[in-house]
Amino acid sequence: MNWVWTWSGKFFGYIENQRLRTFAGEHIANLEGDELYDENRNYIGEIRNENRLIVNDNKNAKTSKGFIPANDQTEKTEHQDRTELTEIPRHSDFTSINSF
Repeated sequence: MNWVWTWSGKFFGYIENQRLRTFAGEHIANLEGDELYDENRNYIGEIRNENRLIVNDNKNAKTSKGFIPANDQTEKTEHQDRTELTEIPRHSDFTSINSF
């Protein structure tokens, strides 16, 4: 299990078995390489710097195979936020956990 934070440093959740889950255990995306796709096949972001979620604005139209979300898992302990990383041109911070 790998814990992940948004680029702005907000704790988000974890990746386990190529699945991105919120800290509450909800399966919201599958990891393909370093890219994340939701159940509707839409690119929603990617992993950079080993444990940070970010969106490459040039990939917003990209799609992949869809999936049926796996069952929710037990909520994990929320971790502390981390320092915000320097902005990258043509990239946006990953969506807030409240958007899912």
